[in-house]
Amino acid sequence: MQTQLLTLRNHWSLAGFLFACNIAMAQNWVSSGPPGAPVIPFDAILDGFGSPPSPGSPKPALYTCRGGAAEGYGLQVGKFTTGSTGCEFGYGGAEVSVPDFEFLVMSWQAANGGAVPPSAVQGGVDTPPPGSTVKPPLYFCRGKIKDGATVSVQLGKIRPGLGGCLVPYSGKELSIGSYDVLVALSPAMPLATVSAINGFVPQDAIRAGTDADGTPLYICSAFFNGGNHPGKLHSSFGGCNISYAGVEHTESNYLVLVPDWLGSSKFDFPAGKDTDGSPLHVCRAFLTGGIIYPGKTRVGWTACSYGLSGTEQWGSLDEILSH
Repeated sequence: MQTQLLTLRNHWSLAGFLFACNIAMAQNWVSSGPPGAPVIPFDAILDGFGSPPSPGSPKPALYTCRGGAAEGYGLQVGKFTTGSTGCEFGYGGAEVSVPDFEFLVMSWQAANGGAVPPSAVQGGVDTPPPGSTVKPPLYFCRGKIKDGATVSVQLGKIRPGLGGCLVPYSGKELSIGSYDVLVALSPAMPLATVSAINGFVPQDAIRAGTDADGTPLYICSAFFNGGNHPGKLHSSFGGCNISYAGVEHTESNYLVLVPDWLGSSKFDFPAGKDTDGSPLHVCRAFLTGGIIYPGKTRVGWTACSYGLSGTEQWGSLDEILSH
């Protein structure tokens, strides 16, 4: 049985350790694909769990989505349930489902040759060079590796001077010349870190890569040899895998990147727009049995609105996606 440790959530400011997905394009929202046949991006933000369809069965995963512009609803924030065909949200007392919508994802920007975009999100610090106490900043990056017939998206670290995205892979440290860097758009996606050990993956860990066998990889960082190095996490690793001096290392104590869910009413990450033009924000309500419904809220509301069973439900405003 895995041992887990979750400690105080660390909130990073945009001026400091900002942890700044879709390959090649920097954006926080991506299309679901053809109406009626949505495709969940592999790095979509998973931020809720619905009621199980039958006793003992798994709770369906819920993702934040937005849509409704074509139907005259403004740009409503709602939830997408695994297996459904639309973005569901509460509006006017009813549950509305629209087939044309977008998923909330992380923001990545393509780069190469060791370049780091100005809006890159800092994910750690490097080990000081010999004779110095200065720890150069490290940024989150990811790149594709082809190993025989398999292609994976590996997570690692980048800074000016490294020449590429350094990733831990198959016991080694590999350099990828063309890669993506995690960036902070405006408005920046609110992010935080939680501490964990022994391969534990928090339920809202940010998925950003895929291993050679197709399993998801999550963003982590670990302290090693005087630095804090970005790397990759999967429960089977037993820790956060980082690279250093040509070698892959597994560190059993690490930090995991997660969305920053605040328990206070801050409204600094607008995600949609109501029919009267007011900004809408992402919230989520907690129910018994581990049920978490993502939905929408706005300034002046004291509840989180979401659609369920054909009606608009109002849950307690437990958390808001906010810095």
